[in-house]
Amino acid sequence: MFKHLNVRRPVVAGLSALMLSSALLTGCAGTASSAGSASGSAATAASGSAETSATRTVKDTDGNEVTIPANVTKVAPTIGAFAQVTEMLTNGNGKIVAAATKQVDDNFTSVFTDYTKTNPKNNDSTSVEGIIASGAQVAYGPKSAFSDEQLQQLADAGVAFVSVSKMKTPDEICQSIQVIGDILGKDESARAKEFVKYYKEQLKNAQDRAAKVADGKKVTMIELSVEGGQYFVAPASDIAGQYIEAAGIENPAADFTDGAASNNGSLVAVSTEQIAEWNPDYILCFNQATRDAVIADKAFSGLTFMSDSGSGDYDNVITCPKGLYLWSVRSAEGCLLPEYLGSRVYADQYEDFSMEDTLKDFYKQWYNNKLSTHDAESILTGATNATVAGSKK
Repeated sequence: MFKHLNVRRPVVAGLSALMLSSALLTGCAGTASSAGSASGSAATAASGSAETSATRTVKDTDGNEVTIPANVTKVAPTIGAFAQVTEMLTNGNGKIVAAATKQVDDNFTSVFTDYTKTNPKNNDSTSVEGIIASGAQVAYGPKSAFSDEQLQQLADAGVAFVSVSKMKTPDEICQSIQVIGDILGKDESARAKEFVKYYKEQLKNAQDRAAKVADGKKVTMIELSVEGGQYFVAPASDIAGQYIEAAGIENPAADFTDGAASNNGSLVAVSTEQIAEWNPDYILCFNQATRDAVIADKAFSGLTFMSDSGSGDYDNVITCPKGLYLWSVRSAEGCLLPEYLGSRVYADQYEDFSMEDTLKDFYKQWYNNKLSTHDAESILTGATNATVAGSKK
């Protein structure tokens, strides 16, 4: 808006001269104001452009440097576990614009209410088209999920892809969480560092308690999943096998590699005869459907893990807990599984420990959410794990 000039009119001046003088003054003032406005607009545009074009680099899990925007506000984690990690690190500040939608359930959206606001169209990050449509600045996850051609499509659309592919061990999971934090920004990077410390502390607590168990009192356990009537078992190379080991439990299937690989990660096909030969004290079931199959399978009748003292509870056949994501896969909540298993099988070493309180504290500290006693019990009994809640891929 132009400023009106308040010009004092000389009494002796002629009218024509006065009008000419006023016109010249007003014209100059208008020109100056227009120039100032144009200059300000140009400066603002230049500032915005600089902010948009500013970049920084992060290292992926292979150590390669990737250039990403300096200010990351829109991301597309390509697997469900990484959506969980992203929300945890951003503290629900709404950066996810695309996710692996099949792995986002009502529990997830009830805890992280920002998700439905930032991804209202339910953009699916498992497809290149979904990522591009979402307007994501950065996508991240296992590089193997996309072909070179698809990765080039993302690059051509201005989407940076950061490979976060190492998740087979606790150390690799910690590395992946830190990389995600580094992608998201300074605050999230610091929070990732805090969580990695927490994660390692939970595992160490279980390991320290397990160290007090005499070798002669160590129990055995395998993790099973059932897919299309076929059992699959977790060897030591699977993260579930490593969580079992961290709890101080022996895994008879640790070195088993004879079966065909599962479509669900690093599990290996196994026969009922082999399971019976191992005859473990406990079975950790991938989900409730697996537990139902194990209990109903007559091939397991009379085996140690089927002992129930006539109660019909089959307490030694355990359904893996699931909060926002399954604990026996590469999720942030997985750090709680060794303590959970240890407290189930070595109760005398956990007399001063409450799994329920630990779970509630986790939700409060990392999800900014108050977990009710009922919900905590539902998670720990496996009631929330009625179907496949996560993937080992």
